[in-house]
Amino acid sequence: MLSLEHQASHEWLRELSAEGRQALLHILGCPECRQAAEESLLRPHLPPPPGGEQSYDLPFARQQRNLLRLLDLVTAEERRGRELLEELILVPGGERRKAIRRQPEFWRPELARELLRKAEAELLSDPDESEELAALATAVAARLPAADPLGQAQAARVLAGCLAGEARRRRGDPGAALAAYEEIASQLDGALDHDLRATWCAGLAKVRWEERRDDEAAALLGRAANIYAANGQTHAEGLCRALTGFLCLELCDPTAAFVPLDSAHRLLEPAVAPALAARTALALAYCHAATGCDESWRNQAAALLAEARQLGSAVTMNGERTGWKWWEARVAARLGDRDRALAKLETVRQCLLARGSVREAALATLDLAVLRASCGRREGLAELGHDLYHAFPESAPLRHAGSFAVLERLSLDDFPAGVEMLRRDLLGSRRAGRGRRDLITHVRDLAVLPAA
Repeated sequence: MLSLEHQASHEWLRELSAEGRQALLHILGCPECRQAAEESLLRPHLPPPPGGEQSYDLPFARQQRNLLRLLDLVTAEERRGRELLEELILVPGGERRKAIRRQPEFWRPELARELLRKAEAELLSDPDESEELAALATAVAARLPAADPLGQAQAARVLAGCLAGEARRRRGDPGAALAAYEEIASQLDGALDHDLRATWCAGLAKVRWEERRDDEAAALLGRAANIYAANGQTHAEGLCRALTGFLCLELCDPTAAFVPLDSAHRLLEPAVAPALAARTALALAYCHAATGCDESWRNQAAALLAEARQLGSAVTMNGERTGWKWWEARVAARLGDRDRALAKLETVRQCLLARGSVREAALATLDLAVLRASCGRREGLAELGHDLYHAFPESAPLRHAGSFAVLERLSLDDFPAGVEMLRRDLLGSRRAGRGRRDLITHVRDLAVLPAA
């Protein structure tokens, strides 16, 4: 039985407008806003206005009490969710789903939310564990009341399905990931403009991206971003815009990438996702440098590069430092700092050769060849191709290694077309390959919408 205070809080919730509910959901889910709300609500009231003017002090105090009760209730539910998860973890792994089916104490939405949060946290390090936790959340959701006015059962099922799909995608199984998204599609009936549909669209977009169905991926990301924008979810919208921009960059189209990356740069909250914000600033710097036609654009690119370095210095690169240097070199080359760009590209090339990353090594070598040629140093391009061939003599993509010698012999007029043909072949081979790790694949993995 709920206490009188809890009943009053629930009654207040039912009377909230749609805008009020949206604002409250954001406050409860955002640590910074939640702290600010508590500080504001606990601040002493000002004295009533003089002269008999209408005072809003009493209704405001009532709203303060209701929201404070609600914050207390949410804190208690979070604590209970963690306690239930600890109890469930004590059950042997193979018995946990049975325990959920048989023990009513586990039939709680706060346990489902805690399982989803844990599943999200495990995505980067252990996709298998993440999928298992998502499956447990689905089992809990199956025991929640279907007629719940807050839609907690539906939300748990959809978010668990999205997390399972993301975990399978990260394991390199896009077919199984697609099956997870298709399985929960029916749960989205009647939720055309709901955040749940946006989360589903964004997750499915990454699967389509893996399958090289780029138009579908871009359309799904656009749909997700528009839903988030309509619902006032600016950070989530920024995340989808960033993904769209990086998709365009993977397709070698910095002009198309500029608008979504510029939007993402304005919308993303660095305090919430510092790693993604840093990579977005770096990519936008490249777009400015690659597409700008005057000094102001180059100055903006330099400022964004400095911002990216500052943001990037505070986050862990998780083995991505080579890819970061590669993009820095591209920006430096476009800004005319060719010596820095040549040095960075040579470092990147050597790292990728040593790592055995055949496709990335070939593309970095091509970038280095193009920059050398633009500096009037086309001699020695054949040796770059020889390095690739000797490092990967059995690798199919390196049938292109001899093309570097061809580049060395091309006239200045024919050189750009030769470079573009070789780049298209290498990119096609690279995108078809499994298991590559670079700045863009890291962005796909970093861009996860909150599960709970």
